[in-house]
Amino acid sequence: MNKVSPSRRRCKERCVAMQYFDKNGVEIKEGMTIRIEDRNFELVYDNTDSYGNPYLGIKASD
Repeated sequence: MNKVSPSRRRCKERCVAMQYFDKNGVEIKEGMTIRIEDRNFELVYDNTDSYGNPYLGIKASD
C-alpha cells in the first residue's frame, strides 16, 4: 500500500513523522499485518491524534 494519507502529507510540511520498527528492525507501515503478543494478527492503521499528529495504531475494540 503506497498511498500517503492526507495527515502524512501535512506532517511532511510541519513535523517529523514517527517511524515504528518491529523487534527484528523491520519498519512497520500502514496496511501491514503484524503479530502482537497474544499471537493474534492485527492490521496497522494510519491515525491522527487530537492535536492532528499522525501515528500508526491497531484496532483497539477487542
